[in-house]
Amino acid sequence: YVDIFSVEITIPENFPKCFPTVVETGKKIPRTLKRHVLPETNNLCLAVHMEETLICQHGITLLWFMDNVLKPRLCEEFRVNNGMKYQREYSHDFGGTWEYLMKKLNLSKPELVLKFIEALALKKTPKGNRPCLCNCGLEYRLCHKKSMLELQQLGLKFINNIYKMLIAHPYTGVNL
Repeated sequence: YVDIFSVEITIPENFPKCFPTVVETGKKIPRTLKRHVLPETNNLCLAVHMEETLICQHGITLLWFMDNVLKPRLCEEFRVNNGMKYQREYSHDFGGTWEYLMKKLNLSKPELVLKFIEALALKKTPKGNRPCLCNCGLEYRLCHKKSMLELQQLGLKFINNIYKMLIAHPYTGVNL
């Protein structure tokens, strides 16, 4: 199956440290949050803010963005236009941040996600040989250390804000 989408890509000032904005101009995608289009701007919702920040921290190229973000996103829209469900989209509002963190940390329980983010916010991550915070029986260095180091790159201020938001907005399940 093949489809063609018309898009307008705008490169923001802080590119390559952020994604370009994209508007689908052919109106093949309904302008609703359920379809991951921001109604006030018609911009496509491309990623959770935390995910975009991590991806772009060292800079991206326009070609990389098109191959790894935009094309997969438009493929998802093609699927939905043909009666299928989204495979890779996160919920809107703060639910998507919860879902992203659960995926990033490979955790299914929101309370464990909160425990990990709290450890980052308070600078109390376990030392390498200590048991992992997920209580799986593995040492931290063999379990969640790599994911936590990646999240740590967001910076303490960012992590503290996320931690406060997680507390203020408990996980309520997937809400596409």
